[in-house]
Amino acid sequence: MMMAYLISALVLALLALIFALQNTATIMIRFLFWSFRGSLAVVLLLDLALGVVIGALAMLIPLTRAYREAARLKRRIPAEPPEPLAPAA
Repeated sequence: MMMAYLISALVLALLALIFALQNTATIMIRFLFWSFRGSLAVVLLLDLALGVVIGALAMLIPLTRAYREAARLKRRIPAEPPEPLAPAA
């Protein structure tokens, strides 16, 4: 499993390198009062990274709620099973 992860990471790194080498044009990005001049590849890769971070942060809210709900339900379960009832005579 670790080998498959390593191979896929290397393939993705190679694809990113090819992408960066093919997109060397310099572009100007303007946002409000801020401007940035840089390589198209760098700008696109930074956008991708920012999207991944925003997506991960958006996933944290439901995951946190689910974790809290699971912890709340776990506290409701008794630590020891109840004693069996004596048969009715």
